[in-house]
Amino acid sequence: MTILLCLLSVLLVQQPGQAEFGTISGQLREATGAPATELRVFATPVGDDAALTTLSSLTQTDGEGRYRLEGIPPGRYFIAAGSLTYPSYYPGVANRNQGRIVTVVAGQVISGLDFKIERRGGPLELWGRVGFDDGSPLPSAMLQRIVPILSSASAHRTTTPFTLTQGNFMFPSVEPGEYSVTLAPLPLGYYVKSMAFGNIDLTKRTLTQTESSSNTPIRVVLTKMRPADTPSGVNVSGRAPNQNTLMLKSVTPVLDQVHPENVFNIVATVVPMPDGSFRIEGVLPGTYTLGTGTSNRSLAFVVTGNDVTNLDLGDVYLLPIALSSSSIQSISGTVEVGDGKLPAFEIRFATIRSIPAATYTAMIAGKEFSIALPEGEYRVSVSGLPQGYTLESVNAGPLDLSEPFLVARKGVADRFTGVVVSSTITVRLKAPQAK
Repeated sequence: MTILLCLLSVLLVQQPGQAEFGTISGQLREATGAPATELRVFATPVGDDAALTTLSSLTQTDGEGRYRLEGIPPGRYFIAAGSLTYPSYYPGVANRNQGRIVTVVAGQVISGLDFKIERRGGPLELWGRVGFDDGSPLPSAMLQRIVPILSSASAHRTTTPFTLTQGNFMFPSVEPGEYSVTLAPLPLGYYVKSMAFGNIDLTKRTLTQTESSSNTPIRVVLTKMRPADTPSGVNVSGRAPNQNTLMLKSVTPVLDQVHPENVFNIVATVVPMPDGSFRIEGVLPGTYTLGTGTSNRSLAFVVTGNDVTNLDLGDVYLLPIALSSSSIQSISGTVEVGDGKLPAFEIRFATIRSIPAATYTAMIAGKEFSIALPEGEYRVSVSGLPQGYTLESVNAGPLDLSEPFLVARKGVADRFTGVVVSSTITVRLKAPQAK
């Protein structure tokens, strides 16, 4: 992973206007003189080391061996083709030190950079490009959060786009085999419209990496139009007194393993109102944390199909951010009211023997609810019932939750034996009798 991060470190630059970029074009030929088709061509800064840790632009030759590198910031570059491990440099040499330096000026178009290459064996590389369906540029801040994930039966690998003006990404040294490709949670309001490897739809099938497919790119198309089969998301709201900016992060197991700092999981930022209230719209189902960028504390919760309106980031509710998908348990429940009308009320889960103490509240607005609770001991209480309604019982299977209970891995457990009795809670209310 260290080698991968060094090879594909992100070029953190601000995106200038398109007029400030340069363009380079030319034609590649094999040593035999035939056009070098479907071959990667890239520009790498002169100041970069021989390991090619930064690429400023990347493209692929067409059926006649022609290429066009766009979006190159002003500077001095080597133009190379082939694999990152064994590239050929313009004007047709294998040694970087013998390559000719090309100076790019803002707005300049350089053409006629033709050279021959000699294909050499080496590790397979899998590369791709992320772009919008309308052709608009990708915001650099958004690209810094996108994490393509390459998964096999035995391991996960991640990378990040390394050309911020193009959205190119690459996995070096990919062994032949079957792989699935996914993207880490995107910022709210963005969706994957399509992801293809040649004619293979990667949203439904895996790809097979072979010697002959090593030049086939992964094409990822993003859209701001929500696909018909994607839920619209829910609203997340609450209070965060005395906080300037909040960050909503998705808890993704793969990224938790590879990037424990969780910096790539940011899906939204929000500035609370002067009274401390905040609202985030369109949050998709999943496990999340919400906190500030200047604190190592955060609040964890699970989004299902209902709005989350109970988040309070006052000091008493803050928990350490050392959370993972395994330490946060999603507890679901149902409400039974007999023949009466279902009222709106709150179910509160207060921690026992934890410092600091914490209270989690589920706002009930339907017959089903869910709440995310870290493992530990709790007491449960109900508040906000309309006049005439009374609480009959709160149970998890045979366990009466009027007494302290344990939230353990996979559900609610007896706090003395630790045996999980149920993953769901049933709340029974008695409605007022009709007069």
